[in-house]
Amino acid sequence: MPAKRVPSVERAFQILEIVAGAPHGLSFSAIRQQAGCSNATASVRLAQLVDLRLLDKVGPRYIVGSRVRRLRLPTADPRDVEEHAGPAMTRLVEATGMTSHLGVLNGNRVIFVRKMEPEAFVRFSSFVGMMQPFYLSSMGKAMFAFLPAADARALMDTCTFEPRTDNTVRDAEALGRQAQRIRRVGYALEDEENEVGVRCVGAPIFDETGRVVAAVSVTSTTAQLPPKAYGSTARHVVEAARAVSNLLGWRDSGGELISQGGTTS
Repeated sequence: MPAKRVPSVERAFQILEIVAGAPHGLSFSAIRQQAGCSNATASVRLAQLVDLRLLDKVGPRYIVGSRVRRLRLPTADPRDVEEHAGPAMTRLVEATGMTSHLGVLNGNRVIFVRKMEPEAFVRFSSFVGMMQPFYLSSMGKAMFAFLPAADARALMDTCTFEPRTDNTVRDAEALGRQAQRIRRVGYALEDEENEVGVRCVGAPIFDETGRVVAAVSVTSTTAQLPPKAYGSTARHVVEAARAVSNLLGWRDSGGELISQGGTTS
């Protein structure tokens, strides 16, 4: 005997399929039109799908939710990270007036996978595809600090600690101290360690399992980012990282990730 059909379930599944077929998501009106249903029906079914985390709402658009991605992929796809990071990076550039980068770890190096620049006179020579030793990058250090202990030790064992400037971290002990601070305040600082006159602030991005999968940062001159501005700038960076993490299915406890002092040494 065939199972009884449930129209509401069929409609919800239809909407889920429609959104899953749109890599960049769809607006409410586009979904309603493609589903051929009323505004009320689309509104109810979309609300249910979002509540179940089968869909996520990003601004005016709906995208495939974290529960569907978890069924489809055991871990975050780098392409998902890059796609979801766009709006957060745009807001970050607008809020700080600084260049923003998105990076992922590849062995003991950071690969820059996305770059956004403000309308400003200063331009940095970084580019998509550029690779950098992780300990020379705020993004690399932010990811390193939140790796499982065994992975962090294995990564540290590959470090050569080649000095680029007088501020370059020189040994595992110093890197370990930085990692402790990063875990405490929620962001990493690169203070003229790779290039004199340049500072960066980076924060980690997590997937739905809590695994660190990427990092986002801002880059500026030392004049543009004096020590007194570390805390306020870091708040914007952490906010961007948290927004991307949430789109990947990560849910924090709502606690403050940056210490009240907001400074580092």
